[in-house]
Amino acid sequence: SGIGPVSSLKNRKRVVKAVKVCSEVTLREKNSKNELEAYMKECGGVNESDYAKISVTSDPAFALRLPQLEWKAHLCRREGLVEGKKYFALAVRPWKHNPADFAEKIAVSCREISEKYGLVPIFIAMQRTTDLPLIEAIAEKISELEPIIASEMSASEIASIFEKCEFIIGMRLHSIIYATVAGTPAICISYDPKVNAIADEIGLPNRIPAEKLTSVEIVEKASELLKNKQ
Repeated sequence: SGIGPVSSLKNRKRVVKAVKVCSEVTLREKNSKNELEAYMKECGGVNESDYAKISVTSDPAFALRLPQLEWKAHLCRREGLVEGKKYFALAVRPWKHNPADFAEKIAVSCREISEKYGLVPIFIAMQRTTDLPLIEAIAEKISELEPIIASEMSASEIASIFEKCEFIIGMRLHSIIYATVAGTPAICISYDPKVNAIADEIGLPNRIPAEKLTSVEIVEKASELLKNKQ
């Protein structure tokens, strides 16, 4: 897993206390390891054996196996993907620092990408209770594009849908990981250090800070990805 940021000293002490009683601590990227070790130095009361417990390993999601071809075909039919059409996927989420017109900016981006490249947007609600209202609001703004709002799916099914897409626009951390598993290029809307950290680990250059999001930059990065795929 990842760690932090942990804002209060009281909670950082709790984290360090938890480390001391663990036999092993595994983290998914180096930034998390560095942050945890910084907490340990700050709080004190640790020894070399506590540091030795900490190691960096891959997120288990990178080990996903995609379904068999027959199930992939069934999945595409179930979700309404049509042979001959091309798609791009979006996995966005509400966040307190999103621009007030976040939904409108995503909608404008979808419209421009669709009109320019003939791609149909597919929305994935990674956390349905939280993400679905935002996704439905965006989809309503671009109803003329007949966007797909995917049903609730397992991790391997999401990766399979991503495999069918030209690229994804991902805000949820695991959407970036699933795109990597699927071999599909991704544009990362970064809102949290953990998202930037995993993007660093996999060498993902296409990032847009959520609070500074513009439809122009999304379309530009999409155009770059599609040009590089040719």
